[in-house]
Amino acid sequence: MTADRVVLLSVREEWARAILDGEKAYEYRKRPPARDPPYRLLLYATGGPSEVWGEAVVDRAVTGNLDTVLARTVGETPHAPAAVRAYFEGSTAPTTATALHLTDVTEYETPVTREQLSAVVPGFTSPQNFRYLSPAEYEQLRQSGR
Repeated sequence: MTADRVVLLSVREEWARAILDGEKAYEYRKRPPARDPPYRLLLYATGGPSEVWGEAVVDRAVTGNLDTVLARTVGETPHAPAAVRAYFEGSTAPTTATALHLTDVTEYETPVTREQLSAVVPGFTSPQNFRYLSPAEYEQLRQSGR
């Protein structure tokens, strides 16, 4: 993996916990980052904490028809197929569905707070889906969480 931009991925608190606990190997996205795997991402827990809880590597993405993506991925998640279908309903994304496969998941000893994010990333606002970080920003945030 090259020292390239890192993805700060917004994930609802309950799903970030499931990823860190090893219960969820795939994260579903209507609009995935414009990156070819492998790449590193930071798990930004939303819906309450607004903190970076850890990181993972996206080693592959399963993209295509929702039925095909579900058949290949939902067994490695805590999601009911109907819940995933509801998430993708009405999507205008060019591909029907994407599931990011997460490996090398690491929970940080200390969550990186929103204040710490703002100190490293000037003008930081919580991303709706994701945002890119420079390698230097990633390294500073990683050091804060370890």
